[in-house]
Amino acid sequence: MFAIGLFLPLIVLSGLPHATASPVWIDADPACGLGMTDDVDDCWTIIAAIRSSSLHVAGVSTVFGNVQVDDATDNAKALLNAISLHEPGRALPPVHVGAGRPIKHVMDIPPAVMELEAARTESSLTIFALGPLTNVAILITHRPELLPRITAVVAVAGQRPSQVFHVGNTSILHFHDLNVRKDPDAAEIVLRAGVPLCLIPFEVGQQVIITRRDLHVLEQQSSLDAWLSARSAPWLEFLEHTLGAQGFSPFDLLAVAYLVDPSPLCQYQWDTSPLFN
Repeated sequence: MFAIGLFLPLIVLSGLPHATASPVWIDADPACGLGMTDDVDDCWTIIAAIRSSSLHVAGVSTVFGNVQVDDATDNAKALLNAISLHEPGRALPPVHVGAGRPIKHVMDIPPAVMELEAARTESSLTIFALGPLTNVAILITHRPELLPRITAVVAVAGQRPSQVFHVGNTSILHFHDLNVRKDPDAAEIVLRAGVPLCLIPFEVGQQVIITRRDLHVLEQQSSLDAWLSARSAPWLEFLEHTLGAQGFSPFDLLAVAYLVDPSPLCQYQWDTSPLFN
């Protein structure tokens, strides 16, 4: 594990040059600072991926999780509008509505999965799964023949049995692996599918902390960075006052960091097969 403050986030957000652009798809549940209790790391991730010259974002799909799927869709569109306003000329991906409930309650294939299916037919993609794995699991179940075209699934998830995630100085409250807990059936489908899978767990994300000082540095970078800093401040304030935290971890951003440079994130490997035997 590693502790690098704002260094990695700034490197990823800056979009360093790269020889080739890897095609990726972002599946997310962005809350993007709607209120003090709404996480903002999806915003950091989407901005970093779109800025990165090493990635080509073919599409963005939404899923329930941090917020309801309709709110997630509105937030994703608002974020892309902000990117277009502050950094005009960037090629922006379309946003597609995904699953609004766990896979066992999904009756029809969501539009986002059909678009992801079409994109997967045309070329191989890496999927950033920043929320519950519902859309990915529906794709695998509906079109298993497309599995070879999934280069990898990079999922912000992973909690070992009896492991507890604490934030701040409280020993009572702790965080759960919500991306799995929101739809454990979908997580099991993805794990059993045999698709190349990288889990970005909470414990790794905790090694990167964004503080008030970091937000001040960020707002000096560009108008879009200033917008992101302003959206992030209420979330930081909530964690400081409620949990006594010194900052917040942009967990989802590490999914992008993994593709840009996986070496710091791949120090540990665990066998997940016993969990589902």
